[in-house]
Amino acid sequence: MGYLKRLWDELTSRPVKLSREETVRFYQEFGFFAGESAGEVVAEYDRDFSDAGEPFKRWEDVLLLSLSKSRVWQGDPEADVCSGNEVYIETLSEWGRISEGAFAPSEISEEWGSDSGPVTVIFRLGSELHTIHPRYQDDYLDLDVLKSINALILPSGRQFAYASDVNFAVVLCLKPEERARISKVRDFPFAWLVANKGGNSSSSG
Repeated sequence: MGYLKRLWDELTSRPVKLSREETVRFYQEFGFFAGESAGEVVAEYDRDFSDAGEPFKRWEDVLLLSLSKSRVWQGDPEADVCSGNEVYIETLSEWGRISEGAFAPSEISEEWGSDSGPVTVIFRLGSELHTIHPRYQDDYLDLDVLKSINALILPSGRQFAYASDVNFAVVLCLKPEERARISKVRDFPFAWLVANKGGNSSSSG
């Protein structure tokens, strides 16, 4: 019985093979590509990523979702992060834009202790002032700072998640059941196995 159960678990956990347009329609169930036809999205994908295969492979889902600009942040984590460039100020605003109202930072500021950190980002959520501490990673964004933000937006019912291959990344803001279904059906390469509820942050009134 143990062998049969393991076999069944393996079979049912494999990503579902979908055509390109079926993959788009699957993500539309979660609000991505709102108001667009699956054919239009696939045509844009083919223009931007000409080496696409069918059905989508694991990383191709990442590239596909990068086209859903109202719901997905996408970019190169090597973003010229340094003292004076205020990259985190711009990036937190962008993450707020794609969060479906879960994360609405204001009065964002970015402070550097030296050219190699420590880095402190301060912002307001509602009436509370919060502080997070991205790690210094040369000129790369510390995407794991999203764990700290997730701890702050837990009551919203949404959590940030990302996928990255070092040179390209996407950030999504999902409900737990959405993330679980995307993981199961599409084997999406999320950076964390489960949503993280902790992080390095502090708050004040």
